[in-house]
Amino acid sequence: MRYFDRSAVALRRGLAATGLLCLLGSGINLAQEPAAPKAAPAPVRFGSPYNELKYNAQFQAANSPTRKMAELVVNRVVIDSSADLDMFEQLTSEVRNRDWFKGYFTGYFFPQMAELSPPRTGSPVHDLPKLRKDFFQKYLGRIRKEKPYKELVELTKQTMVELIDGNYHPAVRFNAMVLMGELNAQEGQATGTSSERHPPVLDLTVLNYLYLKVRDKNTPDYLKVAALMGIARHAALDGQFPTNQRSIPNTAIAAIAKPIGDEFLLADKPPAGRTLAGHQWMQIQVMRILGDFHDPGVGGLYAKKLEAIQNDTSQPINMRLEAAQAYAKLELPPGAMNPAAKAVEVGYVALDAADLELAALRAEQSRRAAVKKAEPIDAGAPAMVAGGEDLLGGPAPAGSQPGNATKGSTDGESNEFRIRSMRRRLKARLAGAEYALRGSDPNKVGGLLRYAPNGSPGAQILAPVSIQLEDFMGMLNNNSATLVELIAAVEKNANDLRAMLDKTPFKRTAGGKSPAAPAGESLLPDAPATAPATTTDPLLSPDADPLLSP
Repeated sequence: MRYFDRSAVALRRGLAATGLLCLLGSGINLAQEPAAPKAAPAPVRFGSPYNELKYNAQFQAANSPTRKMAELVVNRVVIDSSADLDMFEQLTSEVRNRDWFKGYFTGYFFPQMAELSPPRTGSPVHDLPKLRKDFFQKYLGRIRKEKPYKELVELTKQTMVELIDGNYHPAVRFNAMVLMGELNAQEGQATGTSSERHPPVLDLTVLNYLYLKVRDKNTPDYLKVAALMGIARHAALDGQFPTNQRSIPNTAIAAIAKPIGDEFLLADKPPAGRTLAGHQWMQIQVMRILGDFHDPGVGGLYAKKLEAIQNDTSQPINMRLEAAQAYAKLELPPGAMNPAAKAVEVGYVALDAADLELAALRAEQSRRAAVKKAEPIDAGAPAMVAGGEDLLGGPAPAGSQPGNATKGSTDGESNEFRIRSMRRRLKARLAGAEYALRGSDPNKVGGLLRYAPNGSPGAQILAPVSIQLEDFMGMLNNNSATLVELIAAVEKNANDLRAMLDKTPFKRTAGGKSPAAPAGESLLPDAPATAPATTTDPLLSPDADPLLSP
């Protein structure tokens, strides 16, 4: 079910810390940053510009008896749902099991997240996304007893706050902020009887912390990206429930939505030190938040902005698709929009996505022909040649990317890396348009369809557009098609969609134009590599997102 997806929901991935509560009775204080518990000072390696968390020396050796004892205690807590730290039988005469449990994370697991090598240049030793995944899948996500779960959550908050606010490597700080955004007050359970199954319970102190970090002018952009991802996850999990069942109070939603909506969504130009692509990536996160908060803005201000972005052909295609999905989630007053006209607009955005991918497929065909003409290559031999598109979705300059194995024929096979990536990307984009029309939950009426009851003029136009998109996506499931066959199929389906849209009484709507990107900067933030950066903050990629990655 949708709410058990830890990364957020259907086309989301998602993504929290410490805090305190109390805004207008909402349980959230958005006025000042909560005081975080102070962790022990972290050691600094000689010559290193960054701190590291201190290992417990007795835990570092794989065959260490101390580490094995701690792992035994941790596994008992995780696997045995009846285990309670207070009731643990002491394994030694001196050390309680709680100390073993806490010591394993503070003395071994968490220090891995800040370990650098070599210390002078400082790059993380470990795969940070994998460590984050392991933390939830192997430990926190499996604990069913309330007391040890809360104890580990609080311990995690303290450590992540130290990593976020301390002098740690930017990748370490980014990873800590993402992990914070994924914390819950209670894990969801997808198995068992109907009475046993339940969604995650959000931790509102985490939401408060994330919001404050986004609003803090001293927070670097790469940390704001991670914090926005966490807020988007909270909004997505909460937004799928009826208003009277939501855990985030309306007062808190209003207090969060307006400041970030005004700061990010309404600002066409990025502030000094932020790239346009990075600013657009942050705008996408805010679109998701506003959509899941169902907030059209005062006087429909955000709804109008989303509509303008959706219909502006100078905007990145994924910006337009995200705007369409967010708009379709807003709570609009009766008669505020024509669902039939909106469905046609979304259809044209999907058509633009198809035309863009069709151009990329043809570029790949030309590239293969040029490679074959210049230097015959044996089937399956690796070739260092340009790809059909760069990471941002635009044409890649010759020689800019290493190629994958290239077949001897100009057709090649559709399951090669580039073709697979382009097919998956187009399918994800069409799915985004379909979600705007019908919503992402097949068991619920969502999207624009909420405003077009059966038999209404809106439904009579929306339904055929939706069916056409579903047929288009179904065609993309053909993994055995050659490149030539795939090009022909995409072209045919795009033409069918174009003919259908052109027959409706609604014409294409031209939205307001956004400022042009600076010379040499792409307008297509299709890859997570476009996360914001300044002259001092590195480009740090958020977790892969179905709409933003090939």
